[in-house]
Amino acid sequence: MRTREQFDIEVNIRQIWLVVVRRWPIIILSGFLGAVGGGVPPMFNTPIYQAGGTLQLVPQQSISFVGLSNDRGLLNPTSALSNPLATEMLVIQSRPILEKVANQLQLRDSNGEPLGAGHIGRNLEVEMITQTDVLRLGFRSERAADAAQVVNTLMHVYIENNVETNRQQAKATRAFIDEQLPKVEAELEAVEFALRRFKENNAVISLDREAAVVTESVAALEGQILAQERELETLNIRLEFVNRELGLTPEQALTANALSQSMGVQEVFRALQQLELELENQRSRFTDENPTVQSLVDRKNRLEVILAERVNQITQESLDTYAVIEAGQQEQTLRAAIVEDNLRAMGLQRSLVAIRAKLDGFANRAEQIPRLEQRQRELERKHQAARTTYETLLAGLQEARVRENQEVGNVRIITPAEVPIFPANAAKLISLELIAGGMLGSFLGLSIAILLELLDRSIRTEYEARRFFNQYPVIGTIPAWYPQDWPMAAEGEFRDVNYNLPLVETSADPTSPLYAVTVAYRRLQTNLKLINREQKARILAVTSSIPGEGKSVTAANLAVSLSLVSNRVLLLEADMAAPQQHEIWRLSSVWGLGNVLQEQIISEQAIQSITPNLDIMSAGIVAPHLVALLDSDRMEILMRRMSEIYDYVIVDSPALLVAPEMLSLSKLTDGVLLVLRPGVLNKTDAGTAQETLRQTDLNILGLIINGVKSIQIKMPQPDVPVTPEEPVAVDFLGRRLKPDGTATDQGNQSTEEKGQSTLEGRSPSPHALNQPSELHQADTAADVIETEDTEAVETTLAMETMTEYAHLFQEDYSDTVVTHAHSEEEQDTRVEHSNDHHDTGVRNGHNPGDQSTAVGPYHDELDYGEDVDPDADTDIEPKPKPKLDRSWLSSVTQTWRD
Repeated sequence: MRTREQFDIEVNIRQIWLVVVRRWPIIILSGFLGAVGGGVPPMFNTPIYQAGGTLQLVPQQSISFVGLSNDRGLLNPTSALSNPLATEMLVIQSRPILEKVANQLQLRDSNGEPLGAGHIGRNLEVEMITQTDVLRLGFRSERAADAAQVVNTLMHVYIENNVETNRQQAKATRAFIDEQLPKVEAELEAVEFALRRFKENNAVISLDREAAVVTESVAALEGQILAQERELETLNIRLEFVNRELGLTPEQALTANALSQSMGVQEVFRALQQLELELENQRSRFTDENPTVQSLVDRKNRLEVILAERVNQITQESLDTYAVIEAGQQEQTLRAAIVEDNLRAMGLQRSLVAIRAKLDGFANRAEQIPRLEQRQRELERKHQAARTTYETLLAGLQEARVRENQEVGNVRIITPAEVPIFPANAAKLISLELIAGGMLGSFLGLSIAILLELLDRSIRTEYEARRFFNQYPVIGTIPAWYPQDWPMAAEGEFRDVNYNLPLVETSADPTSPLYAVTVAYRRLQTNLKLINREQKARILAVTSSIPGEGKSVTAANLAVSLSLVSNRVLLLEADMAAPQQHEIWRLSSVWGLGNVLQEQIISEQAIQSITPNLDIMSAGIVAPHLVALLDSDRMEILMRRMSEIYDYVIVDSPALLVAPEMLSLSKLTDGVLLVLRPGVLNKTDAGTAQETLRQTDLNILGLIINGVKSIQIKMPQPDVPVTPEEPVAVDFLGRRLKPDGTATDQGNQSTEEKGQSTLEGRSPSPHALNQPSELHQADTAADVIETEDTEAVETTLAMETMTEYAHLFQEDYSDTVVTHAHSEEEQDTRVEHSNDHHDTGVRNGHNPGDQSTAVGPYHDELDYGEDVDPDADTDIEPKPKPKLDRSWLSSVTQTWRD
C-alpha cells in the first residue's frame, strides 16, 4: 500500500493539468517575463540582407515518355519516380555552377579574403513554389549589393548550363527508350495474363456489385435477429415476472395443472379436508387419547398416504401438493400461459439459430471479398502502370529523335534579384527568441506551480479524493449545488426551503435545477442495493473525516432515496456533539436518542414520522457525557431492535477525527459510508482518517464524494417556457380515470388507495408507477427498449403483462388503481407534521391504509392529544415486518420496482 509521501510526489499528466488550471497566473506571468527577456537582445544583432529571384522551368515534349507532361523537359529518363524540380534544385546548388559564379564575381569578405563556392552554397537557398514549375533563389549577405549580384549571376550561369545539358539529354533519352521499350512491352503482357487468371480462378465478375448484395443480405438478417431477440426478451421478462409470482417453472406449472385437474387426487383431497374439520371438532370436545380422536387420526394418516400415492403416479417432482391442488381456475390459466409463452420462446430460439447460420455464410463471403478486392486492385494497378509506361515510351521515342537535333533551353528568368533595403533577419530572429524565452519562462512558471502544489496539503478535486482513498470503492458522487438554483417562488406562493437539504424527490422533473442531485442520490441508493446483494448491510453508518463535509445532508438524502423505493427507513441522529437532523427536517429535538440511552423514554416515543416509510430519531438532549453512551450496551440493544423493525437504519455518525466513539459505534453497524468533500478536507486530516480506518476492522462499504463541481447541473432554458403537463390517472387496465375517481368505461371505483403521503411542497415518489404519461404512449415494450430508459421499459412491460392477464382478475380487483401523478386533491392526503406530536414522541399522520411502521402496532392505542410519561414502563415490543402476499393481486398493486 502506498504511503502519503508517495501520493504527494507522484506526478502524472492529469495532475499537471490540474496544476495548470489552478496556478495559471504564475505560469502566464513567467512566460511573459521570459518572452520579454528573450526578445530584447536580438534587436542589436548584425543585420543580414537577402535578395531573391525566380526561374521558370518550361516542360518540353521531347521527354514525355516518363508520363509527367508538365515537367517532361526536366526529368531524368532513368526513373519514372524522380521529381524534376528537386533535380534542378540540386543542379543549381552543385559545385561546378557555384564555382563559375565565384570566378565571375571575385567576392571578398571584410578582411579582403576571397569568398569561394562553399561560402555561396552555405548562404544560398533554393525552394520550389507549390504546384508550379517555378524555383525561388535567395542569397544572404551582410552587403545588400552582393546579395543581388550573386542571385542574378547564378541564374544566368544555370541557363547556359541548361542549354548544353538539354542537347546531351536528348541523345541519352533516345538511347534509353530504345533499351526499355521491349522490357515494358513484355511486362504489360504478363500483367494482363495474371489479371485474367485471377478472375477465372475466383469466379469474379463484379466484386463491387457482389459486395453490395452481401451487405444488403447481412443487414436484412441482422434486422430479423434483432426483432426476434426483442420479442424473446419480452417473453423472458414476462415469464420471469409470472414465474416469480407463482414460484413455478414451466415444467412445474404443467405438472401442477395435471394435479389440479386429476379427479382422483381431488376426491382424496376433499375427503381429507372434511376429515380434518371433523378431527378439529372432536379435539375441541375430547382429548387426543379418546378413541374417537384416535380413529380420526388413523383415517387422516391413511388418506394422506393415498393422496401421496396418487400424486406420485402423476409426477415425481417435489411440489407443495396442498397449495397446487387448492389452486383455482385463474391460477391454472396462468400456469397454462406460462407453458405457452415458454413454447413461443423456444421457437424463437430455434429460429435465431437458423438465421444466424445463414448469416455466418454471408459473413464468410464478406470476409473473402476484401481480400479479393485487394488482389484485383493490385493487378489492375500493375496493368495500368505497365500500359502507361509503354504508351509513354512509344510516344517519347519519336519526340526524342526530334529533340536530339534541337538546341533550345527550357529555363527562363521570371523575376531578377533587386538590391534589398531592409534586413531580412530582424523579424525572424526576434520572433524565435520571443518563442524560446516564452517557452522557457512558462516551463519555469510550471515548475514553481508544481512546487507550490506539492506544498499545498488540501484535497481540491474529485480525482485527488479518489486517488488518496483508492483502497475504497466510490459508490456515489454528489454534485455541488447552490441556493440560487432552488425555485423559491411559484405563482406568488413562497416555499419554506432549508438550504442545507436538496431533497431528492423535490427535483424529479428533468428541467429542475437540482435534477442532477436527484439522479446522483438515486444512483447512490442503486449502488448500495447492489452491494447489499452480497453483504446484506441494513444498519449503515454515515460519517466523514472532519465536520463540514456534508455527512448529515448525505444521510438525510440517502434515507429519503431508500424510502422512495418502498423501504422502511429509520434515520438515527448519533452525532451527539453537533446534531443536524432536527434542523434539516425542522423537527422537535426535545426527545431523542440521548433520552432513550438515559432510559428517560422508550425508543418508540423518540421516533418522529416523516412519511409512512421514513422515520427519524433526533439526538434529543445534548450533553458532553452522552457521547460515551454510544459505546454502551443500551445502544447495541437499540440498534439490534431497530434493525428488526426497519429495512434500513441510517446512522448519522460523528466525524472520525472529532469523536473516538465513532469507531465503537460503527462496530454496531453492518457497514460504514465515508463522505468526502473536496475543498474542505486536507491531506493531513485525510491521512489521519485513513490510518485510523486501517487500524480498525470496520466494514467500509465505499466512499461518497460530496460537492463535486465537475458534474453539470441541468438547468432549464430561460427563454423557453415550460408548460406543466396535466396529471393523468389510470387504473391497472390502462383506463383513464375521471376527476371523481371512476373509470371512463366502468362504474365508481375506490380512490382511497390512490392517495399517498408525501412531504409538504414535494413531488410524489417517482417509483410508484407515476412515470410521465409519455411512457405509456409507446405501443409495445420493444418500442420503449430502443429509448434505453430502464424505468420506462419496466413500466411498459408491467402494463402489457397486466393488460394481457387482466381478464383473469378483472372482476375481483377492479378497484385497484395505479396513478401516473397525484392530483391536487390527492396531495391533501399527505402527512401533516405537528410540533406538539413530536414532543411526545407519538407518530402521527397515518391513515388506516398506510403501511406499518416502527410503532405501527400501537398507533391506534395512543391518542394524539394525550400526554405520555417518559419515565413510565411499557411492554411495547417491535412487531415483525408483515410478509408480502404471494397472490397475483399483490404483485399488481405493489410498485413495479419491488
